[in-house]
Parts: sequence; structure tokens; C-alpha cells
Amino acid sequence: MKNTKLLTRFLCALLTVVMLACMVPAMSVSASQTSGSTTTTTTTDLTSVAYESMEARFEAMTEYYNDGTYSLRCDEALGIVAYKKNATGEILFTNPWDMTKEPSSETGVRHPMMSQIILSYEDSKKGGKTLNSFTDAVLKGQYAVTPIQNGVRVEYAMGEISARILLPLRIEKSSFETRILEPLRENLTSRNYAKFMSYYSLKEQGGPGIADAYPVTEEKGIDIYVYNDDITKTKVLRELEAWVLKYCPDYSFAQMDEDYELVDFEQEATSPAVFRMALEYTVDANGLSVALPANGLRYDESTYRVTDLQILPYMGASYKGNPKREVTIKGENGEPDTTEPFDKGTVYTGYSFLPDGSGALYELTQSVYRMARVYGEDYALMSVTGTHTTPMRMPVFGQIETATYTDGTTESRGFLAIIEEGETLASIAINHSTQYYSTIVPSFITRQSDTSKSSWTVYASRRYTDDYKLRYILLSDEKYEGTAGYYECSWMGMA
Repeated sequence: MKNTKLLTRFLCALLTVVMLACMVPAMSVSASQTSGSTTTTTTTDLTSVAYESMEARFEAMTEYYNDGTYSLRCDEALGIVAYKKNATGEILFTNPWDMTKEPSSETGVRHPMMSQIILSYEDSKKGGKTLNSFTDAVLKGQYAVTPIQNGVRVEYAMGEISARILLPLRIEKSSFETRILEPLRENLTSRNYAKFMSYYSLKEQGGPGIADAYPVTEEKGIDIYVYNDDITKTKVLRELEAWVLKYCPDYSFAQMDEDYELVDFEQEATSPAVFRMALEYTVDANGLSVALPANGLRYDESTYRVTDLQILPYMGASYKGNPKREVTIKGENGEPDTTEPFDKGTVYTGYSFLPDGSGALYELTQSVYRMARVYGEDYALMSVTGTHTTPMRMPVFGQIETATYTDGTTESRGFLAIIEEGETLASIAINHSTQYYSTIVPSFITRQSDTSKSSWTVYASRRYTDDYKLRYILLSDEKYEGTAGYYECSWMGMA
């Protein structure tokens, strides 16, 4: 009986993975690609450093594991991790290894691409916000890299660790003008000063409705300035606070407390929106394993609720080429400047794989965004998304990229990813947008929820506390011993 069950599971091996594997008959790295060296990146220059090759980028990182067959390295300045098969030279990076290929200079584009985690949450007022590990942890120095058995662990504290912001929300007029406005007027540009002032309004005693809204103006015979924007917009508050910290050195939290006492104002105490978690990268006989222990996801659950957790959204992201982009070459000795194609004639091709029905392949250059729940929708819920779409029956996805150089040589790489734990809470999205890196994004919810027709949302009383775990397999790796492929179904209905 047991042998029959095993045989059945073997026969359920992923046929679409076979399609992927057939596309990579020889995943060897072209010897024509030379490796170079570069200095270790820092957070201030990481998006401008150009590396000669993937090998050069890999060598600039710190080694944490090497068993002769595979090696694992981490850029301790950025939290980027790379996994290499030593025999072939194939390397899988958690983020694009060459950010010079992305022409956009917008931080809203580049910072998520440099992130290993993207987290969305709601506050107590149902306001939705999104954090990414690069902007909200790495650039703030709120992360740590430590060795673990067979790998490396990267811990993050995403968000604002300090809840208090040195920016008065309500303050008496003369104190505000003397201690804050005068120094800012002397040091800020007129534009920035006007921007700062736009967030405050003066409430003068005797004005229409002022006594009712701000009775302290009549009781103490004072005029006050009031911060008039949403105090949950932490980004704005921190920007204004930075000017106060820099140009108003005499203003302190103690002084702010005195100002609050004068105007009878008590600031509501709120816990900081900070989310602590870790990614654990380990290598074993079956490839690279990446786990985010859900019981290690720590935050104030009475105030905030995590709604979506993207883990390694740019792992193995493939560059799809930009044949129209040109770079300018400075002329020497009075010679005129010239231009040449950025890609230097290299042609990039490849595919992304989704377990969409019987399996679907999308060319890297195909503009598409598609997202669906693993195993399909739960039709017991009142709120169902993704209706009339082909369900994803298996928790797997993958990608292949091939670069064909002008001398005819090629360089190929590919991977298969398997969501091994937390797959019932997972969704898979293919993101071939206007960016020049195509990627596949696994995301997870922390607890089930349902929304009624009256828009009332009910959440499960307990959140998931096991691991979110993914396995990454290079397609040139040998298939698991005794199985029909890289992945075996765990129950009959998945095939």
C-alpha cells in the first residue's frame, strides 16, 4: 500500500517543470565572460556601482557557507544573499546584481528591487501602508547579519523604532516662532520654509469657533499653532523633524513637553509601527532553503495587522534587455562624444513559469501581471477574488534567462522555486511590468479573513505561527533521487 502511494506521488511529478528543464539542456556558463573585482558597496552607492559580471558581484560579498559543491555569500552592507553552484558558476541572487540595467532613478522603483521583504499592514484606523526592507530597515541600519549552521540569517526591524517625533503638534505662538521658525527661516530655502509652514495653521484667540475648538486660547489668553495634517503620515513627520533636529539644536523633547503643558495638550501614546522578522538561508542536499519563521514576526498586534508579506520578491529576477537604450562615450583629445547601445548587442531571452492550470510560460518581454492564490480560491468565504481564472494547483514557480552575446556564446541560468511551508496562505504573482527586470513574487497572508457584503471584515482569531519556507533549485541540478522530477505532488488533487 505504501509503495503504491509513493508510486502515485511520483507519477504526479510536475509536467510543467519538465518543460522548463527541456529548455535548458546545458546550463553552463560561457567561458568568454571574465570576472573582475570591485570594492564592497555601501548604501550610498549601491545603485550606481557597475560590476563586470555576476562572478565579480559574488566575489565582493562575504562567504558564509561552502561545501565544495555550493557556496552561499552575503553582502553585509545590504542584506543581499547569493547562492552559487561551484561546478558551473551559476549564481542566484536575492536581488538584481547589476542595478545599472534599470534606467529609472526613482526610489519608488529602485528601493523595492533592492528589498528582500515587502510588508503591507493596517493600523487601528484601517489605514493601509507598505514597507520594504531596503528603505525601512537597511538604510536606517536596523538589520543584522549572523552566521547559522549551513547558512546565514538576516534580521530586520522594519519601520520606526522610536515612536516619539520631535515636532510639536500644538504649541504657543511665541515659543514656536522663537525656537523653531526663526532658525528655520535662516537656514531653509524659501521653498522648504513655505513647505514647513504649510503644515501649520495659526489659531488666534477671538477667531470664529476658536474658543470652542481650542478653549486654552481664551482660558490663558494665548495664540497657538496647530499641526494640520494627518499625524499617521510618518514619512512627512520625519521629514519635518529632520529640519528641526538639524537647524533647531536648542529644541528638545523636554521643551516640547513644556510647550504641550502650556497649551493643555496631551499627545496620544501610540506604539511604533515596527515589524521585526528574519530570513534564514541554509543549503542542504536538495538546494537552497529560505525560511521566515512566522513565530518570529513580532509587532504590536493590538494596533497593527500585517495584511501581506512578500518574501524575496526579486529573487532570480531576469533582465529582459533594453535595445533602445544608448550610453554616451566621452570623446578624448577633442574628439566628439559618441553613443553605443547599452546592451552592446547582447540579446536577452527567457521565460517565467507559473503553475497556471496545466502550466503557463510567459516570455520575459511580455508585459503581464497575473496573481492568484495557491490551490485556488476558498469558496466558503463570502469575499472571493480571482474568479473566472485558472487556479494554481501547485506551490511552484520558476524562471529562465539566456543572454546571447555578439560572438555567438550564450550564458543561461534558471531556477525552480517550491513553497514548502505556508503554501495554503500563499499567492504567486508574475510581474513583467514596465521595469527592466521581470520577476515572480511569492506573497503570504498571516491569517485568514473574510469580508461580508456590508464590507465588514472578520479575521481569524489566531495568526499562522509556523514557517514560511521556500526552496530554490537550479535547473542544472540533478533531480531528487527516486523521484520523477524536481517536485512531487503531496496529494492526488494537485496534478
